Amino acid sequence: MRSVPSADSDSLRHSLWDAGATGRLQTPTGVRDVLPAEARARRQLEAVIRETFAEAGYEEVETPICEYEEVFAAAGLVEDSWQVYRFFDREGRTLVLRPDMTAPIARLAATRLAGAARPLRLSYIGDVFRYEEVHAGRQRQFRQAGVERIGGERSVEADLEVLALAGRLLWRCGLERFRIDVGHAQLVQELVAAGQWPEREGKAVRRALRERNYVLLAELAGERSALPVEPQSPATSPPAGRLPPAGTTASLGTSAATAATASLARELVLELPRWRGGFEVLAAARARLEPLFVQRPGLAAALDELEQILAGAKAAGMQLYDRHGDPGGDRGGSSPGSHAMPSTPLVGVDLGLVRDLSYYTGPVLEGFVPDLGLVLLTGGRYDRLVEQLGGRPEPATGFAVGLERLMLARERASASR
Repeated sequence: MRSVPSADSDSLRHSLWDAGATGRLQTPTGVRDVLPAEARARRQLEAVIRETFAEAGYEEVETPICEYEEVFAAAGLVEDSWQVYRFFDREGRTLVLRPDMTAPIARLAATRLAGAARPLRLSYIGDVFRYEEVHAGRQRQFRQAGVERIGGERSVEADLEVLALAGRLLWRCGLERFRIDVGHAQLVQELVAAGQWPEREGKAVRRALRERNYVLLAELAGERSALPVEPQSPATSPPAGRLPPAGTTASLGTSAATAATASLARELVLELPRWRGGFEVLAAARARLEPLFVQRPGLAAALDELEQILAGAKAAGMQLYDRHGDPGGDRGGSSPGSHAMPSTPLVGVDLGLVRDLSYYTGPVLEGFVPDLGLVLLTGGRYDRLVEQLGGRPEPATGFAVGLERLMLARERASASR
């Protein structure tokens, strides 16, 4: 006996079909068809990407489109802030459509490539899936290409290798005017920790920095934790927002020193988004952060690494921009798509740069076209992820570029010429 369709099933069936006369099935929100012209352009772009990666010594690998949930849980990618596509296999285990390519590559390094010579230089091109808002250049299914350098010595040279390859890739893909900002995950983590926010508010601070929501950031920085402060005489109490001179903290109660550190750290968190540029920005940041170096030595270490990266980038022929975003010299005359890397305004630091992936532990980077407002490329160092996935402790760094955004940027750049 045939069942009668319910009203709910009728409405579902009608929602799957266009209201127009064509009666064609729609695609789900966030995914789309790729027609011949775009598919052809994508294949051509991917050929350039593969060639660029291969020339740099990176070998292509492929990982499954889905993984056990534990792989992404170890990378912090199944928290409440991440909306992933989950389903179950017939044995009842939870599977996830990959929302990220780095975690599967790290899992591969920890398992099947555990005995391979280091450093591993691996590249990939593949689709990822994130259940998030759809906007220009980003659907819920989108394509990424990237590299991962895993193992070997932890060194600034590895960061510079990846940074130079990121710049070369954007240039070879046809972009003339782009910037790559370099920040440091440890600097932000240390400063937020020094601010003594409760865990929930600390996450909100990092989210406000990531989203460049300065109104929310100011509100969070203005809130004071309930830190106990021992009564102090005016002669021994430090000014608001300042730490006492070195060597005098012994005369202050521990709680007062902690409160003073937290107050200064919160004040400095507000300044982070303004610290963008070259060596002059690092010098200014060092002067402002120095009172916290004793309690938070990771701050000084992060600034040291960023200074080494800028120096290495400059020595390698990459041009730096100043705090106003202006280049420090003339641009070279090489044409996009050529093999020669031009002397183009390329690299600077952004101390307020926060990525939306919690596995980063060191320098992070973001490549974008200022005139178009599109972030094309993201990456950074993740020295604990391979171990968290069952491998041995080893340093790692890499980046990924979004192909749809890259194609959109090329189209917009061509239209503006």
